[in-house]
Amino acid sequence: WNRSGTMADSKEDQSGVLTAGKLYDVSTSLPERSWFGLADTGGRFATTACLYYYFALTHPFSFFKHVWAWNRTWHGPLTALVASSTYLAFPATVMVWSAWKRIKPYLFKVEADWMMAGPGRVFFLSPEGRLSTLLWDSYLDLSQMVGVFLMCSKSEIDLAVEHSLYDRLTDKDFWRGVMGTSKIRVPYEFGRWESNKLALTGPQSITGKDIVAKIVDSYLGIGDRFLEYGKDFESKESLEKLAIEEAKWQGKTTLFLEWVRPLPKLGVHSVDIVTIDTPKGPKVVSCLYWGECTGVSSHSAQGGYIVDVETETLTSPARFYSPFFSKQQGKLVGLKLPGLKKAVAMALKGHAEALKKNKWLKMIGWDAMFTKREGEVVFFEGNFAASRIHRRITFAPSNAYNFLKMYGYI
Repeated sequence: WNRSGTMADSKEDQSGVLTAGKLYDVSTSLPERSWFGLADTGGRFATTACLYYYFALTHPFSFFKHVWAWNRTWHGPLTALVASSTYLAFPATVMVWSAWKRIKPYLFKVEADWMMAGPGRVFFLSPEGRLSTLLWDSYLDLSQMVGVFLMCSKSEIDLAVEHSLYDRLTDKDFWRGVMGTSKIRVPYEFGRWESNKLALTGPQSITGKDIVAKIVDSYLGIGDRFLEYGKDFESKESLEKLAIEEAKWQGKTTLFLEWVRPLPKLGVHSVDIVTIDTPKGPKVVSCLYWGECTGVSSHSAQGGYIVDVETETLTSPARFYSPFFSKQQGKLVGLKLPGLKKAVAMALKGHAEALKKNKWLKMIGWDAMFTKREGEVVFFEGNFAASRIHRRITFAPSNAYNFLKMYGYI
């Protein structure tokens, strides 16, 4: 485990090719259209529904089992029973379920949806118009399920389904271990809050150090705290007092990590690298840049951009990703990110290492940042990319076709 986060030189894979060929092309060169209106949301839902029926016809037994397992995991056995009994009309069932979820808060007190529960909610906000919202909600539910089957049906798909909801095996400790083995720069760990006790685990002192606290099995920034030395804490005792008072950390393991500052000319940002396992090994399928942030983390991003890995350039706004980003001006188009190819090569090395431990990790989302040291990139974490890959697969029929072709379904 590399607590110091020292970064060694990284190289491209043996073939020298970083990108996933046609899949990278269709995920990077997206034609402009009227985003998140009826045509867009309806088209994405229709593409997903067509994939659903394609798998129902070509893989009737394994896909039926997957639909049952997905709904049992995400929604419980009763919903799984409903899904199974309406299997042939399940896309329509999803629409009814999505409509009910919108109506339910007006009738009952309900917990916040996981997509809306943290700072990362900007990536899941709804479009304008009730019908567009219904189609978008239905699309998000159905496309994740279909996307995981497409990517993982030929490996340990039961584990893939489980980890689409909760990171039992792939928490932040797992990813830090993978990146440490791969010699990828990660934030230094000062200590952790575990079993409701604070333990300083590294040789470096916290004196004078700002800290980012992250719950080891959380997501979307839920439970994160950004702590300044001299303002939020001054010693181990004051840090422990803060931990005792933080309700979200009770009964959880929380990491206290180095607060790495970004390259000043970029400000707070993150580089979102999605890698996939292909017949030629891990390759990058998509790279996005989240910037123009208003807070201390990229969950406050006001702008998202598609990045061309080969030229290390922000090529266009990522208006396709969610309604929040659909009307952005795209002020940073043309910005260069020197060192991006090296960062992507490190991500591919990390993906290869992760596959040695869990073969079902067919798609991984990496969150990285350019630091104050010119050319240095720090990786914050990896994620099983169930909630990222589906947007690439189902953006258009041509995307779906190319993914089916890559993974041997046609």
